[in-house]
Amino acid sequence: MEQSTTASFSFEPVNITASKDDLIPVDVLIYSGTDPVISVDTWISYDPSVLSIASPESPEIKKGEMFENVSAKVISPGNLYVYAINQSPSLKQVTNGKIATIYFKAQKSGQTELRFDCIPFNTQTSQIIKNDEELSNIINCTTTRAHTATVTINNQSNVLGISASNAMQPRWGYVIVSVLLLILTVVLFMRYRKLMNKLKTK
Repeated sequence: MEQSTTASFSFEPVNITASKDDLIPVDVLIYSGTDPVISVDTWISYDPSVLSIASPESPEIKKGEMFENVSAKVISPGNLYVYAINQSPSLKQVTNGKIATIYFKAQKSGQTELRFDCIPFNTQTSQIIKNDEELSNIINCTTTRAHTATVTINNQSNVLGISASNAMQPRWGYVIVSVLLLILTVVLFMRYRKLMNKLKTK
């Protein structure tokens, strides 16, 4: 039976726009209210044709401030498992903050949602384990499933951090200067020809 608590996971940011081949950092956050938490299991799903994990064999993540040990594993394309635990008694406290930053890679143009898989009694389901004698799972699956993130990938690659579409756009200042230089060159050339014609007639 699902716990009647507010403990849940969420993503930050919740709306992401990127370009093909971009590396996309996404924070995974936890909110446990006033309950002390000792460990979490986080199952995340996404469309693997739009997003991938930057390093599938060793997922690139940056540990947050909430847990001592954080690890991640790609279970299958489009399914990521993140596990975090506190082993020091002094750290088994109320837990509200960032579990980790996960780095995804934009595969192609399209859109996908990052979703937390949370189905009570399933083996592979997100959990928030309270620091009590029973090690109770206090996650609220309804709230957690509602906390999705939408990722939109544009159909262009970035070069040196600049969007390809922007790189192709002219800079109007340079265009105006170029046109003025061209006009000046034409005027000087015409005057030169006129002067040469006068010299020939003398």
